[in-house]
Amino acid sequence: VCKNLETLFGYSDYELIPLQGDSILSPFIGMKMLVYNNNFVLGDIFYSHAVYLYDKTGKFSHRIGTKGNASNEYPVLKDFSIWNDTLSLASLSSPGDCFYQYDLNGKFIKKIEIPEKIISFARNSKGEYLINSGKNIFNSRWQITHYSSNFEKKGEYMKLLVQRVSKARVEVENEIIGKIDKGFLVFLGVTHTDNEEVADYLVNKLCKLR
Repeated sequence: VCKNLETLFGYSDYELIPLQGDSILSPFIGMKMLVYNNNFVLGDIFYSHAVYLYDKTGKFSHRIGTKGNASNEYPVLKDFSIWNDTLSLASLSSPGDCFYQYDLNGKFIKKIEIPEKIISFARNSKGEYLINSGKNIFNSRWQITHYSSNFEKKGEYMKLLVQRVSKARVEVENEIIGKIDKGFLVFLGVTHTDNEEVADYLVNKLCKLR
């Protein structure tokens, strides 16, 4: 395992931390992990639909939020993020989707509904929401919707269209400045209001596309 990690990521100095406790996690598929205040926060998106908190030694501490039908419970886990000691959890609603907010001890704070469907999301240093509101995870066209920390809509940003090609090239004034054989062609739309934070979010999503 250690050799594979070094080959894949180029790290020669690392520590393996076994997770301990009673949480139920699916093996790698559908997992998301955040490190926050020396704790590991893991979300199991495809199996238990739960968010778990571990201390820095890997010991299980507690679960944040509960899956269910009560007013302080969420029906399904789609994604989550942490900002200012508050966990925001994206889940299903109708006609759009919603966020459930909890403190890191698992206490329910509030539920916020939005008109967009949420595929995934991130929060920037200001606590603002950048929401990938594409139609579904198999649709390679992404629309990013920007909300303030108080859920005031601020705008919609870049779009990506990913197309599988046998060959492609880019010409500028009859000069070929780039070309590929079999692979993926990415069409990117930008405007003057786009920023680096949204660009970084899209690049990260593109690199993880399966």
